Amino acid sequence: MPRSKLTAAAIADVCARLINRESKTSIQKRAGMGGSTIDRIIAALQEHGLALDGYVAPRFDADREARLHELFRTTNMSNRRIVGETGVPLSTVNKSRERFNLALVQAGGELPRCGCGQYLHHPRLCWARTLDSMKRKGVASVHTLEPETKADVHRRLLMGQTARSIAERVGLSKALVRSYLRTLTREERQQREAAFRTNAGRRRAASAAKRIARPFATNPTSDPLYAAIAAAVPRAIDPALRDDMISQAYLEVLEGRLTKDQLVEGVKKVRSRIFQAFANPWGNLSLDAAIEDDSGRAMIERIPAGTSAFA
Repeated sequence: MPRSKLTAAAIADVCARLINRESKTSIQKRAGMGGSTIDRIIAALQEHGLALDGYVAPRFDADREARLHELFRTTNMSNRRIVGETGVPLSTVNKSRERFNLALVQAGGELPRCGCGQYLHHPRLCWARTLDSMKRKGVASVHTLEPETKADVHRRLLMGQTARSIAERVGLSKALVRSYLRTLTREERQQREAAFRTNAGRRRAASAAKRIARPFATNPTSDPLYAAIAAAVPRAIDPALRDDMISQAYLEVLEGRLTKDQLVEGVKKVRSRIFQAFANPWGNLSLDAAIEDDSGRAMIERIPAGTSAFA
């Protein structure tokens, strides 16, 4: 059998502590003994007729307990704030709060409720306290928005709108709006997914219809040759005549009748021909043009039928 390392002085010290009703946990820490060793010492003392009463934890001071209950009844301070005010450990304040609440309920009172649904100042953190802390610190989140704005974000998410459009509306980032999706229930997520797919299909259909019904128009000025010819024609000319001049000059360059080296002089000649053909009051007139009198008749109506048939 191995020799015990306990000395008579150590055993006597433990016996004295047990007689003084010191807790077994405290003796283990001070003497460095195991719980089974202390149990054997207690059994030996009881065999020799020494009755050891169980350890009774000291009660909290009644005056300080009354002060805590007064703070619970007259203020809305949290347990941690009360710890800072009184210096009482948090575990003691929590237990005193539980005793106060129990006595209040037994007396027929009703406990005030926290935003999370539990009683006010309950131990451990909750989402309502976290939200209040975020608002005080100015943290940007969907949860810190006004109730009307938050409800609008929730409704738009269920309608299938994109997170980007909602973020631009409320002034938040896209990531913050997407993080709010985690708070939706399973049914709400399914509803949003169905609405989102429907809206996406409508956007794709509208885009396809727009491409078919409205093809992209070509920009003639993107052609350097066309742009150079357009720069040589003054903008003061009537737009219809100006377009004809540019198109005619462009066609003559493609056909080789007008060279790029003499582009400015050639465009001037084209302008003259267009003016002569379409904007000359003394040139050829159309037979369908109205006569400048009060009759309103056309030139072709003054030609005899026989002559026109012979012609």
